[in-house]
Amino acid sequence: MAKLPWYWHRLRAMGPTEIASHLRKKLFQWSDEQALPNWSSTPVRTGDLPVFPQLPSAESAPAILREALQGDVRDILDGRWKAFAHLELKVDDPPLWQADYLAGKDLETEEPAFHLDHRRLPEGADIKLIWELSRWYLLVRLAMAAYVLGDARAARKCIEWLEDWTKHNPPYRGWNRTSALEVGLRLVQFTWIHALLNSFAGRRPPLNPPARETAVVHVGSLPLKEPGAGLMESKELQERLHALRRQILPAHVRYAWRYRSFGSSANNHLLGELTGLILAIARWPELAHWAGSLAGLRKLWEREVLAQFAGDGGHREQALNYHLFSWEFCWQAQAALEQVDRPISSQVEERLRNAANFFVNVQGDGEAWDYGDSDNAFVTPFFLDGKNAAAEWRDWFRYPASSPAIHYWWGQIKSGGLQAPGPRFAPVANGAGVRAGWQIYSESGFAISRSENWTLRWDVSPLGYLSTAAHGHLDTLHLSIWFRELSGIVAGSQRSASGWIGFS
Repeated sequence: MAKLPWYWHRLRAMGPTEIASHLRKKLFQWSDEQALPNWSSTPVRTGDLPVFPQLPSAESAPAILREALQGDVRDILDGRWKAFAHLELKVDDPPLWQADYLAGKDLETEEPAFHLDHRRLPEGADIKLIWELSRWYLLVRLAMAAYVLGDARAARKCIEWLEDWTKHNPPYRGWNRTSALEVGLRLVQFTWIHALLNSFAGRRPPLNPPARETAVVHVGSLPLKEPGAGLMESKELQERLHALRRQILPAHVRYAWRYRSFGSSANNHLLGELTGLILAIARWPELAHWAGSLAGLRKLWEREVLAQFAGDGGHREQALNYHLFSWEFCWQAQAALEQVDRPISSQVEERLRNAANFFVNVQGDGEAWDYGDSDNAFVTPFFLDGKNAAAEWRDWFRYPASSPAIHYWWGQIKSGGLQAPGPRFAPVANGAGVRAGWQIYSESGFAISRSENWTLRWDVSPLGYLSTAAHGHLDTLHLSIWFRELSGIVAGSQRSASGWIGFS
């Protein structure tokens, strides 16, 4: 009963279109509980080359990235995982995919996802701890290690865990099938995992591999060796990847499309769902059968980019973490569209460029002091260290080569109109990047003043997002202050979805 006022205010914030969308969603859920499609009715073949993503050469990977991947493989295979890039967890092999390892609760179920309320988990568990494992961040790191290092252990374990995930997370059942954003994120990750492992499996060994001690491991039943020696071509690995495509992609694509976010709750979720669909269909065109055409998806995505990012580059959800999260989705979608010769409009391209510049200028130079929701999510782990992800992206925006990991993955992609990041985000010496003096973002409601020792950031932005405060997040009018690299804050007033909180 305590939630009734919230539901009443939430209903009042909805327009007729959003109410109709909720009714349509309920109809879809009822239909899918009766029967699901035959997923094997449509083949899942990789499109004509070149397809997204085109990978940089493994040999050109910088030493610092190789070292980071080697350390990650050791930790991941030893069960030392990090949730949210900083929270250490001891994880089983294979992981319990519906467990909150922090609370020590395994909530595995095959209950239809439509019957589960992910906002109210039993026994003190947190859905974000469950979802975090199934965002497949660390599986992407294993696939990166397989590709960059030629590490067959990492390839084998990545395949094994994906196969195990499909066994314990059947379509439309369980906690990992309750959110279209989570489905969209997995489409993004699987696109990269497939590209990395497929390239690893098809690569010939170097003619003069470095001498080192090796140990025989296996991918399936096929013996392979540690990095630096042995045949890297594996028909079995490719066959298992093909099976995973059939098991994962059709159900994910249909869910992300059918249950995509709408109305005043869409926010960055819809960007993530559309990006997952764009990446998957760019690589596997037949998947359009379960969603829509790339042309239609591009139109929806472009409309959402312009809706969520203001003309001066600010993100309307008023959270600096979500700004970067949303921008990375957009960058990957743009790259995929241009890779398949579907360039985006100049207006959207300019909006994303402004958003990158906004992030560079609004973020502090030293100690990070983010405003808005503190959810520090990222899309795909292209960085060296997740704890420094925002700083690495900011460095890449300012001068790509100063962020070696992100520059390796993104600085070498060139396709059609998509250029290397350098020309888009020029070094500070060329006039882009952080600017001294005053920067006014009138549409977003931010003002920045920089001098030699001081940085001041005023947030006088409109409170709320669309007809609600986004997701019930707190919006704060504030002044952030940096003296050299030390930060502080003076806040004026704060509003949540349910009312005002005043403080100073």
